[in-house]
Amino acid sequence: MNILSLKRLWQALFDQGETLNTTGNEVVITKTAVTLPAVTATSISLTADDLTISSGTTQAVAQKIGRVVTAALTTAAGATATFTLTRTGWLPASADIFCTIGNGTNSAGTPVLSTATRTDADTLTVAIKNDHASAALNGTLVINFWVNG
Repeated sequence: MNILSLKRLWQALFDQGETLNTTGNEVVITKTAVTLPAVTATSISLTADDLTISSGTTQAVAQKIGRVVTAALTTAAGATATFTLTRTGWLPASADIFCTIGNGTNSAGTPVLSTATRTDADTLTVAIKNDHASAALNGTLVINFWVNG
């Protein structure tokens, strides 16, 4: 994520009197007094995907936010597994993509998110590398995603 994307994210989520300035790779946040509106809701309803890839590496998604559990993986040390999330027209060129990974049933290897890339307007490609020197992955991983745009 570049500094401009970080600035847009900050403004979208937290712009309540803060000033975010960027110089090179430095981000400076200045806070001013803020009066927050009264909140009467006790919960927020959010529709998100919660999907499982039973086999293969491609999953159709219905929402711009959610999690996908991969099929069980045996990705060797140093190798990369690639997953494709698809939905018609969900990724405009200006979209900010936020993606994290974690272990599902996997208990070996060192899974690391390599990339989460907009391939085209319909496709998000997620590459996960097993960064361990010798151990293969041995279970499922969880891909969490949010497309802002």
